[in-house]
Amino acid sequence: MLAARASAARVTIPRLLVESALAPRGETSTQRADLAAAMFASYRMLASLANNINQIAKATNTTCEVQPDTDAALAAVRRAAFRLERILDGFEVR
Repeated sequence: MLAARASAARVTIPRLLVESALAPRGETSTQRADLAAAMFASYRMLASLANNINQIAKATNTTCEVQPDTDAALAAVRRAAFRLERILDGFEVR
């Protein structure tokens, strides 16, 4: 079981044991790095989506017509929110 967990975490068994013992919630530094990478990627995605939504809002306000990309952009926001929920699922806020 330890070998499987160490392999999944991409660390050695001794490193898994030490980091699990020292970490407040038992996660390894690899797991924390993976979480940070996922959060940064989500942040960049949300920044792009916010820019797209602002452009759509500007065009809608200018033309008084709903833009063709509105539904797709809002669906992308929903997918991003769902992705963030999955990333943060089980992540305990301190």
